[in-house]
Amino acid sequence: MKLSPKAEKILKRATKISEASKDFITDTDHLLLALFDVKEDNPFRRWLSKNGVNPDAAQREIERAVSRLREQLDKLAASYTQALETKGEELENTHGESLKRKICRAFLKHMEDYFTRELKGERERDMAQIHVRRWVPSRTRTSIFDEFFSEFFEDFFPRERTRNWVMREEVIEVPRSFVNLVREAAKESNLSPDYTNKILYELADIEDRLRTTLHDVYNNGVDPRRIIARLRYNLLGEETETYNSHLLDEILKSASQEGEITVTDLVDALERNPKTVGGYYLSQILQNVSGTRREDMRDLRSELREEEKSDLEKFTIDLTQLAREGKLDP
Repeated sequence: MKLSPKAEKILKRATKISEASKDFITDTDHLLLALFDVKEDNPFRRWLSKNGVNPDAAQREIERAVSRLREQLDKLAASYTQALETKGEELENTHGESLKRKICRAFLKHMEDYFTRELKGERERDMAQIHVRRWVPSRTRTSIFDEFFSEFFEDFFPRERTRNWVMREEVIEVPRSFVNLVREAAKESNLSPDYTNKILYELADIEDRLRTTLHDVYNNGVDPRRIIARLRYNLLGEETETYNSHLLDEILKSASQEGEITVTDLVDALERNPKTVGGYYLSQILQNVSGTRREDMRDLRSELREEEKSDLEKFTIDLTQLAREGKLDP
């Protein structure tokens, strides 16, 4: 995948932004931030200025919006960190730290492998049924993201309407691969069958909730493996080597259809994918340029391509046009 120097600079900045915030996975919100953060010789910022948008002011708005997103993701990660830590402390007290880390690592490996397959379209079909007792809302009309994305997404995420909670026995389905991983780790530590089942039932409850939550995360434009990487860091102190999210890879694939990827291609591909976090915010900006809604992006593409040309390219094109018109003759 070949990148123009300007596009490569923006992608490198996106990676640095994700690393600085310990997101570990470079996603579309990092790309959007980088489109604003790279100020030197940035055709996108120049285009915004020429269309009446202060790029610095727009950048501040984007940073605030992404900050709200991160707050919600951080809360989510903190909640599941606490749940897994509580279970881990019990294991450590009864069987030592080694089992705690082994079970935790197996749990996170399962979650990462599961979503890596899911993102490739490989559905998990071999499921095991497990009976659990859990607190459930007696009336539910909510998503995990209360006020997620503030005014932008409030129509998509109803506020919490739950008032009463009841203890209920439920039958849940978890991937059989998860059951096998937990049983294998327990067997290596010589745990009794009864205690193994106890661990399995409790972890299955967490797994089911987390898996459902991470599906919501993905459906709302964020790579779910970001949460898993944060859990690994919080629980085991292990940093995941930074890589591009599935959503960002799809953006780059879309941008590379014409050969070398330019800044124009990045902007166009991101705008055409409003189901991603970065694409949604970018589409909001572009639709409100000069107070008009741009249904056709061809004007934007041509204008951005013109901004992206070097001064030498523009000068050469100008001379060619003058020659065609016979204006270079003495």
